[in-house]
Amino acid sequence: MQRTLLAALVGGIVMFAWGALAHMVLPIGEMGISAMPAENEVVAALKAHAPEAGTYLIPSLQGIPQDQWPASGPAAFLVWRPETSYGMGSNLGLQFAASVLAALLAAIVICHCAAGASILRKGLMTMGMGLFGWLSISASYSIWYGFSNGHSVGQGIEQAAGWFLAGLAMAAVTRKKSGS
Repeated sequence: MQRTLLAALVGGIVMFAWGALAHMVLPIGEMGISAMPAENEVVAALKAHAPEAGTYLIPSLQGIPQDQWPASGPAAFLVWRPETSYGMGSNLGLQFAASVLAALLAAIVICHCAAGASILRKGLMTMGMGLFGWLSISASYSIWYGFSNGHSVGQGIEQAAGWFLAGLAMAAVTRKKSGS
């Protein structure tokens, strides 16, 4: 159990560090994201017409029978927070905790379901777990909400590479020493 918890901490640290690198140094974290043209005008319109924080979908199809949905037209997926703090302290703490908890799930799998596997195999297994999450969420958002292909690909690269590296680190921490 101690090795599993240590692996979770190490994997979480590696994934957190990889996320920082992907977003702050490499262009991976911002792939497919563009600046909003006429940002000030859009923000003013949102403040006037969407005073509540929330996640909005345009067109809103709630309550409209599927046979009455528009055949084409504009679409948007918007996460709106009219007031937010750009301080990163609490967000970084929450992201670190999420990375460690995700790594704990991966560590349980590689420690208990793949105990005899090589370090490389465990790294590939955790990469598969990252790709599973990406396919379940990011790829789905691309399909249904129109997230750009560049953004979806960037998220896939970030998850695959990050979880592969975290998996290698977790596997190294949990490997059995000869004679033990």
